[in-house]
Amino acid sequence: MKIALVVTGLQLGGAETQVADLARGFLARGHDVALISLTGTCAIDLPKSPRLTLIELKAAKTPWSLGWALRRLVAHLRVWQPDVVHAHMVHANLLTRVARWFVRMPVLVTSAHSRNEGGRLRMLAYRLTDRWTDVTTNVSDDAVAAFVAQRAAPAGRIVSVPNGIDTQRYHPDAQARAALRATIDTLPSAATPIVFAAGRMVDAKDYPTLIDAFAHVVRALPEARLLIAGDGPLRDAVQARVDAQGLARAVTLLGRRNDIAKWMCAADVYAMSSAWEGLPLVIGEAMASGLPVVSTDCGGVRELLGTGSSNTLVPVGDAQALGDALIRHLRTPLDARHAIGAANRERIAARYSLDAVVTRWIEIYARLATSRAVTH
Repeated sequence: MKIALVVTGLQLGGAETQVADLARGFLARGHDVALISLTGTCAIDLPKSPRLTLIELKAAKTPWSLGWALRRLVAHLRVWQPDVVHAHMVHANLLTRVARWFVRMPVLVTSAHSRNEGGRLRMLAYRLTDRWTDVTTNVSDDAVAAFVAQRAAPAGRIVSVPNGIDTQRYHPDAQARAALRATIDTLPSAATPIVFAAGRMVDAKDYPTLIDAFAHVVRALPEARLLIAGDGPLRDAVQARVDAQGLARAVTLLGRRNDIAKWMCAADVYAMSSAWEGLPLVIGEAMASGLPVVSTDCGGVRELLGTGSSNTLVPVGDAQALGDALIRHLRTPLDARHAIGAANRERIAARYSLDAVVTRWIEIYARLATSRAVTH
């Protein structure tokens, strides 16, 4: 099968990482993959394979530039002639729907990756172009319900397909833990409790709440440390919040990292303070790494953690509750913390592994292809 994955961009982010992981999974099954990026340049690791074609259109997110990108997208699809076009994120989703008027697409799937992909105009654009795609998907039941409520897609034409977690890349590793901890000069001792967070420095992640929560943690556990991996337009503001709270020694902004799996191994608890999410890939990665999770109750986090788990969800924006939960987990005996982490990994391996999700996508493509062949 020839699968064209069209993505808004390939910068560091959960959706972009998921697209790269899907490409890796499809290639491993013997399929040809064209990865078409509309904007920017690639900043993530891509699989190395002669069966992978990378096409970077390097457009800007302006009407004129996206119109130019549409022409180039159509031209590339005419030459490559994919069996399936699978778009990811709002700009790519809408552009491929329009492109279908100008180039044959046996199957078109458009995937959103959040309950919040923009305001009313974008939701209207989704609604007006809905019939031009074979199916719309989102990454969690919560995100699907949000799209239906905003009338971005009819209930019968949008389904939930979760992100897949690479459990071979993300797993507990005692050696990696010791080696990485030995390189962190801000740790008072080898037993220093570490909270880890990762994600772009944008409004959705609500890092100010996490910083305020950690100020509460440090008052109870002065030796605790918070490490945050990620970059973005709000990095200076986040650093200013750290400095204003007097946390310069306790909180380290690691910047953009390509070795998140290693940092997961070094941590004791994973924290997320997001105001909104779809199905956050990083929570699944933390669970696969054997970490307990403390998170705001947003998007599909509750779906990932499952009912009756020993992880902790707190209200969005509640720094006090987030801090209290982190203190409680950091004070949990090591054996009990490891048991929570082991249960988290078992859940991800059983329900959200990348291999299982790749299989599900291939089944969806095949079903849609058969359905279109019958109706046409």
